[in-house]
Amino acid sequence: MFDKWEKCKPTFDGRILIIQYELTSRCQFTASTQGMPDDILKTLNRMIKSFLWEGGRPRLKQETLQKPISEGGKNLINLECLRDAISLMRLKSYLNISEKRPLWAYVADEMLSKAMTQESAKKFTSTNQIMNIFLQDWDIRKQQVPKYLADMIETGKRYDTTFETINPSIRIQDELPRVAGSTA
Repeated sequence: MFDKWEKCKPTFDGRILIIQYELTSRCQFTASTQGMPDDILKTLNRMIKSFLWEGGRPRLKQETLQKPISEGGKNLINLECLRDAISLMRLKSYLNISEKRPLWAYVADEMLSKAMTQESAKKFTSTNQIMNIFLQDWDIRKQQVPKYLADMIETGKRYDTTFETINPSIRIQDELPRVAGSTA
């Protein structure tokens, strides 16, 4: 990925800019559509280190370089944060319960409800009560859903994502589910 840039003999700051440009443009769309598995993340981080330090031993921690310039860093892209941000944006779309909710979110609801753990299923007297893993308190068997969904749920839980409304109208309150296992 960085081979063509090596010929230009960029400075350290130039290498930072090249990494930002190349990885942001190449990874963001792909990661948003296909996710970014841990092995790919590790490979990309190794490529960053190798290019940044010209194959030599790193002289600064990557975490230091990822800090803002005002804190002594270089604003180097943090791929873990990028992956989480993409997953949280997917989650934001999933949690949209308006009439503009994307079709895939309804399919995801169905897949997630079918992957519900037996322990969680005991909370419901009917499958009609099962609505949304973030509107209600239940867990899934991750291996039974596509990886992007499992990652979205895991990221949402890691960041304590919940569905909340601020001062909802009576009409909205009436439309929200009031069922077993509800956290809304």
